[in-house]
Amino acid sequence: MKFEPTYKTVTNKGCVIWITGLSGAGKTTLATEIGNNLKNIGIPNILIDGDAIRNILSENKNENCYSNEARMRNAFKYARISLLLANQGFCVITSVIGMFEDVYLWNKKNLPGYYEIFLDIPLQKLKQRDSKGIYKKFEIGKIRNVAGLDLEIQKPAKPNLHIKDNNHLNINKIINFVIKTMY
Repeated sequence: MKFEPTYKTVTNKGCVIWITGLSGAGKTTLATEIGNNLKNIGIPNILIDGDAIRNILSENKNENCYSNEARMRNAFKYARISLLLANQGFCVITSVIGMFEDVYLWNKKNLPGYYEIFLDIPLQKLKQRDSKGIYKKFEIGKIRNVAGLDLEIQKPAKPNLHIKDNNHLNINKIINFVIKTMY
């Protein structure tokens, strides 16, 4: 038997789940798990990961992709790619730092079935995790333009789901909540 979803907030044009938070917050992990769960129930989805797309779209590998201006341009590129794919019927799961209120507002206005998740993990915990070594490199002066450190971030004003700390959260409960809310 094939699963036929009944859409609540999702249009027949697809949807966009936008997962935002600082580096190391768990965006890609959550996005991947949501995608796997949607796939298991027959919902076609595509994951857009900010790091991967930035590497693809960067014309010059030596350019500064991390300045505020570059981050803003990239965030709108991710949003427009999400729109393109959602309009083809996919559930697009976009996992990006996305640190601009203008982007969040554009997304809410333009993306079908838009659902925003903000992983608001304390900076101290992110520094402890530091899976990519970004926070350590910043502390020793090897890099700059790090969101949440020397670049100001604008937190989403009204995300659909605001996770303040994921220490004691069950990822399956989060995924089930998101899927039940949307479908």
